[in-house]
Amino acid sequence: VLHGRNPAKLNSVKHDLQKKHPSRSFRILVADASKVACTNCIPSEEHDQNSEALDFKAIGAELEGLHLTVLINNAGGMSTNPTYRLLMDSSEERITRNVSLNAIFPLHMMRQFLPTLCRNGPSLIINISSLADSGFPLLSSYGSSKQFLMTLTRSVALEMPLGHGPGLDQVELLGVRAG
Repeated sequence: VLHGRNPAKLNSVKHDLQKKHPSRSFRILVADASKVACTNCIPSEEHDQNSEALDFKAIGAELEGLHLTVLINNAGGMSTNPTYRLLMDSSEERITRNVSLNAIFPLHMMRQFLPTLCRNGPSLIINISSLADSGFPLLSSYGSSKQFLMTLTRSVALEMPLGHGPGLDQVELLGVRAG
């Protein structure tokens, strides 16, 4: 399953993968990771009032029946214009969008698909972070959102043995710091 927000790009990647791997099947899932609903979010000039927030249950239902064994959370990005900015000069909207994309979206994807991955184990979750998670000036919002992802990975790996039910020991979690 290829996930992204741009259907044209997804279809292009799907086409290329099908040519390279004709014995495999590929599906696309169009969902904008920056559209995670948040409680009491700040108003934004860029916010489209007609735009609906992501429905993670609907995403799960769309993929129901597939034998999913790997979840790679690689959605992410940081604000531009300018990319580097003091925290005190960053707008509420910029910070909220950044944290939503880099931390909240992967959190909900893990929550949604952990039961499926447990059932289909052995399974794997890979969360892609950044070396910026160690802290760099002018990237405080981005770096801290990526550190959230690494902490989430470690925490879920530690809590899996505490749960009850089959397959909890069949899901491996990895955090990858790219950069």
